[in-house]
Amino acid sequence: METRSSRHDNLSMLTCTLVLPAIATVLVATVPAAHAQDVEWRSYGSDAAGTKYSPLDQIDAETIGDIEIVWRQSVLPDAMREGREDFTPSIASQNTPLMAGGRLYISSALGTVAGLDAKTGEVLWFDTPPDRDGEPFTRVRQTRGVAYWEDSESDDARVIAVVGSYLVALNAGTGERYPDFGDGGEVDLTQGFDEPVETFSWGSPPLVVGDVVVIGSAMSDVTNPNMPAMKEMPPGDVRGFDVRTGEQVWIFHTIPQDGEFGNETWLTAIDEDRPSWEYSGNTKPS
Repeated sequence: METRSSRHDNLSMLTCTLVLPAIATVLVATVPAAHAQDVEWRSYGSDAAGTKYSPLDQIDAETIGDIEIVWRQSVLPDAMREGREDFTPSIASQNTPLMAGGRLYISSALGTVAGLDAKTGEVLWFDTPPDRDGEPFTRVRQTRGVAYWEDSESDDARVIAVVGSYLVALNAGTGERYPDFGDGGEVDLTQGFDEPVETFSWGSPPLVVGDVVVIGSAMSDVTNPNMPAMKEMPPGDVRGFDVRTGEQVWIFHTIPQDGEFGNETWLTAIDEDRPSWEYSGNTKPS
């Protein structure tokens, strides 16, 4: 259960958290409106530095007994089901909503993004990915959260998310995709690595630093009797993308490549004819 985000709001009395089994709950503390604080939660860890801190103080040891539930909302709201029986909730939700401009932004149980009214829990909009290979969208992996960005020179505000193997940018007010972001509104995250990869997975939220969206990549690094450790694996590099265009602007090699700092420490095994940096992987950043 994610609980640190339960203090984020810009309303006088609301807090929000997601609890199992996949229900969004809002509580109200009977604190005088005169003590309202205008504080939002615009990053997964409160801010780009991940401080996980909010100065909100309406809920404390004295007021905790006055809290009441004012609304609940599933992370698979009825508005998103659209009568489709294949839209089923995930086993558990590890999602931390963002709070900005009176809205909550969540990664839904379908792995897509939804915007909620923070006062009522009403679904204001939700994103539905396009059909692929002639098949309608079903669901992808739910992530732990999304990112939020505002243009300092205009009224452009965006919700940034990883939906399956794609990076998307959504209008924070309407949920519409930006057609000039990536290719038709999305960036294929299997592309842009030094070596081709067949699949891409990333369960953590993106991090927006300035005008750059930073995301890592998850490799199959969980070993068990059915998934033995492999010597040759993708490295799990970290990449940065332009928040306006989706263009990949840099890549950080978690295993230093030829000519990069630290590369000389990756030695050649006695039974190999090439240095270990050329084939080693599973260096997923956390």
